Amino acid sequence: MIEIGIIGGSGYTGGELLRLLKNHKNVNITAVTSRQYDGVNVSKVHPHLRGMDIKFDDISVEDIDADIVFTATPHGASMNIVPKLIERDIKVIDLSGDYRFDDINVYEKWYGLKHSAPL
Repeated sequence: MIEIGIIGGSGYTGGELLRLLKNHKNVNITAVTSRQYDGVNVSKVHPHLRGMDIKFDDISVEDIDADIVFTATPHGASMNIVPKLIERDIKVIDLSGDYRFDDINVYEKWYGLKHSAPL
């Protein structure tokens, strides 16, 4: 069983990821984070996930216990999260644009942000 964490699960991307993973027989979702919806069942925010018995948690990156963590955060947020997960030897799949480009200059030009943690 693969333990999965999702950072930023309350947005559209997080909801679609939950939909894709909810019936996967080899996946156990251990954490879905949201500051705004802490303690709220995911189906209240994502009605298409009715029957999914998991709640959002407002927990720190350091408290996520998972084999793989998906970051479904706005552009600019993942660069502050991903290095902390990698330091803990957690595999990360970033769904934002922060690690989409091999060339940091392309990222900075496209998103208008200085990348603070290129890998």
